[in-house]
Amino acid sequence: MNEQSGPREVTFQDFIFMMSTSALVGLGHVPNPVTNKYETDLESVRQTISLLTMIQQKTKGNLTSDEDDMLERLLHELRMGYITKAKEGPTESPAEEEEKEERPGRIILP
Repeated sequence: MNEQSGPREVTFQDFIFMMSTSALVGLGHVPNPVTNKYETDLESVRQTISLLTMIQQKTKGNLTSDEDDMLERLLHELRMGYITKAKEGPTESPAEEEEKEERPGRIILP
């Protein structure tokens, strides 16, 4: 006879991965689940990095070595991704570039 077990307990690592997924969406590494488009939102990435850093500081000494290592590696990867994207500067999707080309230029007179 098969016993059905309840929902699986969410672990600390699950929680950290859920938070990091939003940063990966903001870096444009994963499509936005709502729009299904690759988008960049560096402000949300910065906020997620700040939150994960705060969690790291507040949980110092209370994590297993695996949890601590995972959080440290993840923060490093997100910070490097943020720096790389920030150096690239603002980018536009091909659709935005086409739309810009179709719009007539405006001349602003003094």
